[in-house]
Amino acid sequence: MPNPFAGYPVTDDWAAHRARGSLGGTDYGTPVGTPIYCPNPGYVSYEYGSGSGGYIITLALADSPGYKMQFLHCSSFEGTNRNVNTGDLLGYTGGAAGAPGAGSSTGPHVHVHIINPNGGREDVQPWFGDYGVPAGGGTSALSVDGDFGPRTRRALQTALGVTADGDFGPASTRALQSFLGVTVDGSWGPATTRALQGFLGVTADGSFGPQTVRALQASLNAGTFVKPVPAPAPKPQPKPEPKPEPKPEPVPAPEPPKPVVEPVIPTPAPVIPPQPVKDPVMPEITPLPEASNNAANDALGILIPDPKRRKLAYALYGLISLVISNVAVGVLASGTQAPGWLVIALAVTGNLAAPFATLAIANAGTTKK
Repeated sequence: MPNPFAGYPVTDDWAAHRARGSLGGTDYGTPVGTPIYCPNPGYVSYEYGSGSGGYIITLALADSPGYKMQFLHCSSFEGTNRNVNTGDLLGYTGGAAGAPGAGSSTGPHVHVHIINPNGGREDVQPWFGDYGVPAGGGTSALSVDGDFGPRTRRALQTALGVTADGDFGPASTRALQSFLGVTVDGSWGPATTRALQGFLGVTADGSFGPQTVRALQASLNAGTFVKPVPAPAPKPQPKPEPKPEPKPEPVPAPEPPKPVVEPVIPTPAPVIPPQPVKDPVMPEITPLPEASNNAANDALGILIPDPKRRKLAYALYGLISLVISNVAVGVLASGTQAPGWLVIALAVTGNLAAPFATLAIANAGTTKK
């Protein structure tokens, strides 16, 4: 199967790993962010490991059941657990000391080995048709000479993940423009150069000269010509249950304003000027007739105003009373039977005879008119 790291030096092979007591593997000196392309159809899975291997890509080989190829010290993954074919992008290399996913690595590289069906490790190099270039071979570090020649172009193409043929044509330019975030039109003009210069930290004058090339060669050698490494996807955290919001306490309705009672000012009573006091006019008092010494006489005087006639009436009544009383006595003395009413009338008349006779005698000598 093709070796995705054929153009990179082997910095630590299987024998060297085993000699120092390691489980074994092959290290390829790749800059941080070098694309990892699938060398064989299979099923890929990812592990955000916290051990010495860091972030790990595991490829279960479809044509060799039970065998897995692992890539250690990765910087990021591409996609999710899935079926892949030869040439599919699996992720990017890392290994820079202290970088996310580097594990115990002390420098940029990728570690590759085979896991057999028994769980043991095997050397990966016999599986690759191109075993890679030994350390110190033809793909050693670039000379920082400002010459954008075939070796520099191939190194830039490798960093961009396109075919490293040394011919930096439209396809490679589009990859560079996409990497820099400018208009992707396949034409390398001043705008692309200024974006590259800004990325490398040199004067962005739009002129792709030796100064810019030297900065590019130094970045490729240091493994810093890479896209920003995306942070691992955070594990979903359970959403906290929302706390019930406290119910607002009812606000008492404001009391209606009390009516302002204006004080009632009493109206002063009109002052009536004092009136002159007149002497009271006494009504004329008609003198009452002198009262006699006899109440019966006074009463009869009212009925008979004339004193002479009144005297005559007294005398006549007294005489008649005497006659009747005497007759009654005579009748009673003779034993004659008489009606009851007559007896009562004669008794009353007889009893009144004495007082009337007394009145007549009393008034006989008066001169009252």
